Amino acid sequence: IPIDVRRNYGRVFLVGAGPGDPGLITLKGVAALQSADCVFYDYLVPAQLLEHAGNAEKIYAGKRKGSHALPQEELNRLMRQKALAGKTVVRLKGGDPLVFGRGAEEIEYLRRYHIKTEVIPGISSAVGIPSRLGIPLTARGVAATVAFVSGYQHDEDENRPAPLDIPQADTLVFLMGLTRLDRIVESLEVNRWPKQTPVMVISKGTCPQEKIVSGTLASIRQKVKEDPLEPPVLIVVGETLKSCHETRPASQRERILCTGTNPEKFYALGEIVRFPTIEIVPVELDPARKKSVLANLSGCDIVLFTSRFAVRYFCELLKKENYPVENLNSKTVVALGGETARELVEQHIRNALVAQTETSPGLFREMAAKFDLRGKKILFPRSSLPNPYLKEKLLAQGSRVEELTIYQNIKPAKRPLPQAGIDKILFTSPSTVKNFIEDHGAVPADWRIVSRGPLTSACLRELGYAAFEELRNTR
Repeated sequence: IPIDVRRNYGRVFLVGAGPGDPGLITLKGVAALQSADCVFYDYLVPAQLLEHAGNAEKIYAGKRKGSHALPQEELNRLMRQKALAGKTVVRLKGGDPLVFGRGAEEIEYLRRYHIKTEVIPGISSAVGIPSRLGIPLTARGVAATVAFVSGYQHDEDENRPAPLDIPQADTLVFLMGLTRLDRIVESLEVNRWPKQTPVMVISKGTCPQEKIVSGTLASIRQKVKEDPLEPPVLIVVGETLKSCHETRPASQRERILCTGTNPEKFYALGEIVRFPTIEIVPVELDPARKKSVLANLSGCDIVLFTSRFAVRYFCELLKKENYPVENLNSKTVVALGGETARELVEQHIRNALVAQTETSPGLFREMAAKFDLRGKKILFPRSSLPNPYLKEKLLAQGSRVEELTIYQNIKPAKRPLPQAGIDKILFTSPSTVKNFIEDHGAVPADWRIVSRGPLTSACLRELGYAAFEELRNTR
């Protein structure tokens, strides 16, 4: 019987990482990273995005002017090798995979070997950066056309600096143009663009290090010389710049030390520096305990989850024991917090009661109002940290509560603090506060404090910190 060996091949995803801000990747791009066995990533890819890939193999394939970490032929060969070995491969590229890159060549190469490929689009810097700055690339009565131009054109001769090919459009966006700024301006002048045409040069757009120099065709070269910029750079030319509406949040440039295990949730706040002061480790139950939990689950009335880790590791336990996780939909499932609820949905548990307030007292009040708790058998998978409030309240209502320690919340090894450049510290739970203070004594005086929510705020007050910002709408 003929066997199609291609069934055992892996798949390659070409994923667009977006224009620079790690929060601007698509949900499908994140899902691809989470499923990856191997990630080949570019120079312009934010390091935070690699956290989505967990323990996947990560190979740097960046290209900068005059320096290629991997020749294109070697990169193609390695992707093919990983895919033929059955691996799920992600090729993570800045912007969009098929805009001013070699994505099309990579697809053509891989398909030559019958390797399945899928493109997950990204926000190209050509549109994402102007949009983030409130620059309309087209505007009624001002600009009906826009063109995107590479600063590098393949037929260039460095010894004969001929004008670039300038397309006919009302707005022009040049990528990779910093070292070609003189030639871009000269080419526009040759094409009779007025000297007073507005020009904006944007360095590291959408990133905390973003820097902008504005001028006209007549003045922009001198202004950039006086205020040098670093690549990557985007150059926007056209009358729509006069209609620019600043839309960036004031916090964009702030560097925030995040003490939790889920920093990607806070990327919109500024530049997140990962500095976890807690570590989550699953607990391995002995066979007798596993058997007892599964036996008691059938007679359980309510399953109570107060963290996403409790959901994740409890569901992992069920899967290992060949118990259908979907069967929990026949139970009453109660969740504390938006992250816990999202983890339940990811596990295909969709009928949970989600507490509207993210505190244990709030959760108990909602449970008491919703259910007659007398005689109810409640399974409570939780962390190793003692928090007797819920159990005591439920027992007082006549419930029978079985606690199951499913994961440990431990303090990682002490690390030195960053020496400079931190504006804020974000505490995501009482444990992150206590562990940070235990290791470092106090929060540096010039750092502003941000609290994840009411429980964390209460812990900060207990330790003598009264001046801090509490985040809202973090469900």
